[in-house]
Amino acid sequence: MRAVGRPSYTSEYETRAESLLEAVRKHSYDVQFFTDPTDAIADDLAHSQHCQIFAVFSGAARLEERV
Repeated sequence: MRAVGRPSYTSEYETRAESLLEAVRKHSYDVQFFTDPTDAIADDLAHSQHCQIFAVFSGAARLEERV
């Protein structure tokens, strides 16, 4: 938003993004893997490569967790 001349939105969007990442970590991270949140109702845990990749790309996975 800064780059397109709308700095008043920057703080709001950064706060929303941080809240979203916190929610992903709270509901989809089991201290070892990022999972599909629907794994709670499934028989098997959904530890897919896609979940791990999306966590890295989105910034939900912290640097030390990116193994």
